[in-house]
Amino acid sequence: MRHKNRGRKLGRNSSHRKALGRNLLISLFQHGQIITTLVKAKEYSSLADRMISLAKRTSGKVAKMQAKLSNGKEMTSELQQEITRQAEAIKIADFRRALAKIPDNATIQKLFYEIAPLFAKRQGGYTSVLRLNNSRIGDNAPQAVLRLTETLPDETQKQKTREEKKRDKEKLQKAKEEMNRKQKEKKEKAKEKAKLAKERAREKAQKEKERKQAKKDERK
Repeated sequence: MRHKNRGRKLGRNSSHRKALGRNLLISLFQHGQIITTLVKAKEYSSLADRMISLAKRTSGKVAKMQAKLSNGKEMTSELQQEITRQAEAIKIADFRRALAKIPDNATIQKLFYEIAPLFAKRQGGYTSVLRLNNSRIGDNAPQAVLRLTETLPDETQKQKTREEKKRDKEKLQKAKEEMNRKQKEKKEKAKEKAKLAKERAREKAQKEKERKQAKKDERK
């Protein structure tokens, strides 16, 4: 019985299976479809679906966070900066989760910014496996096409996406610079306030000392 023994061995050890899965998914997300054996296509189609679901959930998390923070509030620059900061934190966390499975930054960028938006209205079924009539030459293994169910954007759309990412990056950089500037001003004000408080305390102590000295002189 194979209870709690999920997955196919594929004639490989654990590390080799993980490396194989990474390479297959990188090729799939870069080209939209790949030709491999039927067993491998069935095994790794579910992993591809999970990766796309992770990328899709990121935009949903960001939207919920924005709705929660801006609910009935006036959109000030401070609130906008806080939303931008938290959105970036959510994206970074999910990027790291994805990079743990596919350690290729370019592929993960494409997954989050190009592939995931294509499946925004689709609930599951992001990949399909089509069996081919011809078998592989050499070992006669049955072959299949593992492909995304949506067509990848062309070069024009890619260029627009790159420009949007660049604009987002510039906006984020400006927001960070503004936040750092305000934090610096806040620290300087706090230092100035502490300095004034010390001077006042010193003056008060000096006056108290002079008053006590004056009392002593009167007694003499």
